[in-house]
Amino acid sequence: MIARAAFIAARIVALAVFGLTWAYGVVASSSFAFDMFVKPQLSPALSAFVTWHPVWFLAAYLASALTLTPVLRPAKASVRSRAAQVLAIGYVLIMGAIALWMTQGAFLASIGSGQNRVLLVPGALIPVIWLALIDHLKESPAARHVALPIDQRGLWMALSSTAVLVWIAHAVAAWLAPIGASLAQVLAGSAWALLLDLALAQVAYVALAFASTAGGAAWPAYVISLCGYSGVVALFAEHLVLPTLGLHAADRALTAWPLGIAAALAAGGLRRSFGWTSADGVAALYATRVERRSTAIALAIGAVITGTWVAVRFVQFDWVFVLRQAIAVLEAAVAMSFMLAAFRSRVPRPWSVFALAGPALFVLAVVYAVPRLAAASGSAALEPQQGIEHAVAADPLARVAAASLLSRQPADTSAVQQLLDVPSAESSLHPKAPTDANTRVTPVPTPPNVFVIVLDSLRRDYLSPYNSAVSFTPAIDAWARESFVFRNALTPYGGTALAMPSLWAGRAVPHGWARILPDINRLEALVNSVPYDFALNDHTVREHLRPDTHYTFLNPFTASPQTDLCQNVAALEAHLHSRTSTAPVFAFLAPMNVHILNTRVGTGGESFPGFHAPYAAQLQRADACFGQFITNLKASGLYDRSIVVLTSDHGDSLGEDGRWGHQAFMYPEIVRIPLIISLPSEMRRSVTTDLGRTALLTDVTPTLMSLVGTRPVTDDLPSGSTLFVTPDHALRDRRRSSVMLMSSYGPVFGLLRRGTEYYMTDLQTWQESAFSLGTTGYQPALLTDARRRLSLSSIAQHIGLVARDFGGK
Repeated sequence: MIARAAFIAARIVALAVFGLTWAYGVVASSSFAFDMFVKPQLSPALSAFVTWHPVWFLAAYLASALTLTPVLRPAKASVRSRAAQVLAIGYVLIMGAIALWMTQGAFLASIGSGQNRVLLVPGALIPVIWLALIDHLKESPAARHVALPIDQRGLWMALSSTAVLVWIAHAVAAWLAPIGASLAQVLAGSAWALLLDLALAQVAYVALAFASTAGGAAWPAYVISLCGYSGVVALFAEHLVLPTLGLHAADRALTAWPLGIAAALAAGGLRRSFGWTSADGVAALYATRVERRSTAIALAIGAVITGTWVAVRFVQFDWVFVLRQAIAVLEAAVAMSFMLAAFRSRVPRPWSVFALAGPALFVLAVVYAVPRLAAASGSAALEPQQGIEHAVAADPLARVAAASLLSRQPADTSAVQQLLDVPSAESSLHPKAPTDANTRVTPVPTPPNVFVIVLDSLRRDYLSPYNSAVSFTPAIDAWARESFVFRNALTPYGGTALAMPSLWAGRAVPHGWARILPDINRLEALVNSVPYDFALNDHTVREHLRPDTHYTFLNPFTASPQTDLCQNVAALEAHLHSRTSTAPVFAFLAPMNVHILNTRVGTGGESFPGFHAPYAAQLQRADACFGQFITNLKASGLYDRSIVVLTSDHGDSLGEDGRWGHQAFMYPEIVRIPLIISLPSEMRRSVTTDLGRTALLTDVTPTLMSLVGTRPVTDDLPSGSTLFVTPDHALRDRRRSSVMLMSSYGPVFGLLRRGTEYYMTDLQTWQESAFSLGTTGYQPALLTDARRRLSLSSIAQHIGLVARDFGGK
């Protein structure tokens, strides 16, 4: 028992390190993901792993080499044993040399974006596959007992009971940790979660039942089992994880399928190491070797409780849906293996393809029929999408089921295909700069100072000017009373990766923007045209500024996740006091006080009823520093000669339907942002605006260009436009226009029509929703086929404009 436990522990360490190395290689192979997640050091744990990787890799090698000790001296001299011995000797020598070579330097830390892809992807999987081949060739220990087969009824009972067990665990967790929904919504979500979990179990049941009848016993069954295992892992990675990294469809497939094959071989090899035999049939291959039914059921319950606890423990993380889905699939797989052991049959019944198909067909029919019947009714009250939203929030396995079973492709596939083929939907294309990209500005005789503060992840409904229930932002509220508060401001991109460069460019931008930003950076052109005394703290765009742009970088030794408004303001004020230049000042700050990395825990002991307390506490502190900054500007006489802008690159989900962060989705709380601008008194008297007009983050730069320059900037979608005009000019009315929004991290799009009608679609999973936007919140709306077709067509037209603008089709 001790030897077996030591073997398992050593292999877990080795496989974990090799798997994490592979995962880092995947992230590094995407220039988008590398620049947005690795380079800014957003994750301290990732940074520590990269730094200590040589030590971890050496430990993984030593642990895996120790598990090969019996293979190096086989008890029998068979052909398979000799082959396993040769492979083991090769592994010890070659992988040992690689491990020693890695100790000479930090290999992972030395690579840049897209470098050494072949070495890391799928190179890191080579030792995993190598160990698996050795496990398949070595002598397997004799089975400790006679295995009992699993008949069709036992298979159905095992899978269905696993689904119910997972549903119960997550339903209890959802009740203990409310997700901000009404009782009716929670009940509807729980019902849909049970239905979706059962439906996924039926699909697994049909697949295993078919494989068992087709594969029979021994090696054909084993091959079928490995193919199914590798397919599940590969498809999960290809369609639910890798799209968020901005990889091409071909790259996703080439990355995911080696992972699936390696995972399947590794799992099969480990089973053979403990006396697995291929004579039990396909279903039995997934079962554990637990003899007593009560013990197997207890272990299944323990696995589900553990998985649910881990999922709840890490709920307040960005990209949490990807993490929770992986945990849910793993917990269900482990629980299923115990349940299969619990429902083995001592007197197995004969297999039949048609027997016991009734329950599976009934559950699947309900899942597919209910949404269509509700849509045909035309009643928003019967729209199941909201129930499904609450289901997938409370139960991550239901989310996997919804993405797999309820994804529906709209009829207008030509428009959808256009969306997936343009530069805005892929990250590795090489866009061209538009001919009108970098418009220089002729400044007014006395250009004003400009202070732009883009508080990352700032929600508008957490600010007093937008929500009267807020009491923790008094300084911003007082400043807003003498400023322009745009009531319907949106970010065109749900994520910093595209939102921030779109602000600087003053227009929609494609993935791959870093290659052309020097040619489209209108804000930088404005700074250089005046010229301004330029101070900034923006980790997203800084490295892509022109070499001849002179600037002072504030708080240079603070990592991106720790960027703090209070520190930024203190550094800016020190710069203002110490400078000798008479040029006007242009300051651009992008602090991360309320980013989800900094708002998961901690409130300072203060309560904020009705709000996420850690977020409100961080914002309260930032508000005080902002208020002191405005006070100091007024005291120094700079305020009435300055433009001050407060906005955000995007909002954040703070528990709505279980969502956290701003990953690859585009819900209203993410796309609606604050936008408040104060102007010098003389300038304020000479311009006019429309505070109810749909304003975009891309309007900030054209607005500053028109205020600092001698002419209004009246570009419009997909470019931004000025928000202020002189009385003899007119603003373009966007109330009748549609505005396209998209995620920075995946093919997820939104469309706003008439200022309040919002449509969102995920083109990877074909999930979609409709909302009606109110002053502070939003309500679900009925999604009709007509609205779906119109919205998709409008999104396609918008992306077509962006594609043509940047050299696409």
